This record gives sequence, C-alpha cells and structure tokens, in this order.
Amino acid sequence: MGRFGSGAGAEPVVGPAGGAGAVHRVRLARHRRGAAPRRSDRRVVSGRARRNRRYRRPRDRATPRLHPQTAGGRARPRSGGAGGTGLVTLPGVTGTPRALYRFVLGYEPIRESVSIEGGDPARFLLEPVTAAAVCYDDAWVLLDSGFDTDAVRDPARRAARYNYDSYTALLPPGDPLVDQVRAAGLDWRRLSGCALSHLHLDHTGGLRLLEGGPPVLVQRAEWEFATTEADARHVYARDDYLRPGLDVRLLDGETELAPGLSTLDTRGRTPGHQSFRIGLAGRTVVLACDAADLRANITGPRACGWATDPVAARVAIRRLHELDRQPATEVWPGHDPDWWAWQEPGLYPAR
Repeated sequence: MGRFGSGAGAEPVVGPAGGAGAVHRVRLARHRRGAAPRRSDRRVVSGRARRNRRYRRPRDRATPRLHPQTAGGRARPRSGGAGGTGLVTLPGVTGTPRALYRFVLGYEPIRESVSIEGGDPARFLLEPVTAAAVCYDDAWVLLDSGFDTDAVRDPARRAARYNYDSYTALLPPGDPLVDQVRAAGLDWRRLSGCALSHLHLDHTGGLRLLEGGPPVLVQRAEWEFATTEADARHVYARDDYLRPGLDVRLLDGETELAPGLSTLDTRGRTPGHQSFRIGLAGRTVVLACDAADLRANITGPRACGWATDPVAARVAIRRLHELDRQPATEVWPGHDPDWWAWQEPGLYPAR
C-alpha cells in the first residue's frame, strides 16, 4: 500500500483558548523520520493553501483517494455547553446515525494481565484490533483505524515497531481497512472525519490514508503525551500521527462530534483516552475502546491491568459499568475476542 509522506512536526495554530469542548487545529510539517520535531520545522498552513492541496496518487491504485472538497472541510469549534460538553460541526454530516459498521482490522497476542487487573500473565488472548464507521445519510465518521499495513509488511519497520517480547501484529490478506470500507459500501469521498480513542499504534495506522483529508480528532492530553513523552515503550508510533498534511483537531474534554455521536472522558489507560457514544434508533452503543479491553472489565468492574494512570482507569471503568446498566445501552469492549460484535465485520443493527 502506497504512503503519502513522512513524519512531521506539530503546533496548534487555531482555536479558542481552553475550556471544555474547545477545539484547536494542529498543522503538521515535514521533519526527518524518527527525529523529534524542531521549532524551525514548524509552519502554519493557511486555509486557502489547505483547500487547494490535492492528494498525491498512491502507488497502489486500490488506496482510496478522498475528494478535494472533503479535504477542504473544516470543523467549527464552539465553547463548552451544559455539563462542559462542546460541539464540533463535521463537514457533510446531517441527521442522526443510521447504522454502525464494525471493522476487525487485525489481531494481536496480549497477556491477560495487561487487559484486566488480576489476569494471568502466562495466559495470552488473541485480541481483535477494532474500529467502526458511524453512518449518516450523506456522510460517515471513522472511529480508530488499525495498524499501518505498510509498516507491518516491511521487515525492518516491523521488527522495530511491532516485534518485541511476546507481542506482534497480525493482519489478514490485503489492506483490512480499505477492504472492509469497500465491503461496507462506504464512499471515501463522504468521509467527514476520523476520531481516535487514543494514539496507540494499533489505532493510528490508517491515518496514512488521510493526509490532506478530513479532520482527525484527538484529545489534547493524548496529543501532548504522544508528541513529547510517548515512544515505542508506550506502544506509540510517532510516524503514524506526525504526518504532513494531517488536519489534527485537539479536543478539550467531552465533545459532541456530530448529532448522536459524542466522546466520553475515559482517561487512565492513556492520558487522553476517549470512548465514543453512538445514539442509534432505539438504543445507544458505547465503544469503550481501550478503556475496557474485555467484557469482563465492564461487568466486573475491573480496569485494565496496564495503564498510565491506574486510579483514573478505575474511575473510567466504573463509569462504563454504570452506563452498561442503563436501559437500551450497550457498552462494547475494545479487544474482546469473545464479544459477539467482533466475531466478524458487519452492520449494526443488521437490516
């Protein structure tokens, strides 16, 4: 699969000052791959230049090419409303969510003790790498994006990024994100934005498809950790999210991304982890993402066994546990191989 560019530096250049739900734009400039961004490498890209930027066609023609009109879309931040929740207006989104597509983009062997407190460190779970598409009448929003398939299939990059201790990345044939988006009948030209629960490398690989494309939404606390302290030891890959041309928007707190789609503060597993609440007809689905790897985390409630802030992780899992007890609300774990929704990709609710 062809790639569009190399690493990048970053600096927030647009947005209101602070406040829950505030949104700030980050523009990314080129720098040497693997090197820390220098201030001299940073640059501001004007709105006109961004609208005029075109995709460079990838080497592999199967790679989606977003429509230039999509690349010109902008989120419009507003100040936080009641309860400290802000609103982002993603381009092209109207109405309420019609359906949720479930994507399974790969697998990874994980010690049980990593996924749940008190788990057996000698027991390994082959956990799915998951993502989802929230579908509207004329647009869709991508939630998380899986591995970078180019890096997984490059021996040197794979060895440096994915192969250590007892961990590795496992992929089905082809490009699972591209293939499953196609199988779902979704049009990349109608992609309104991509929201990331956090920046672990099994969630950020699909950003290679979004340079010059629609907004990428991530919590400010997550971005600051990911661009300063985090590295391979924390299971982050800066090459994934420091790419030239990504339109990164920083969120401050819980935010309504579109009608019926909002973020939940579930920090703890990582400093700025967010889960997603999707309001479908007659039911609500909460994607816990890495705040709850397994269904047992939610029902316990028991936090994941590995977290940057274990205390905050326990607060988050108790919140997800309470949400799961509400009528017509389903909280889905992020990596449970036995959870029905991740048994195979598909539409929810089924038609």
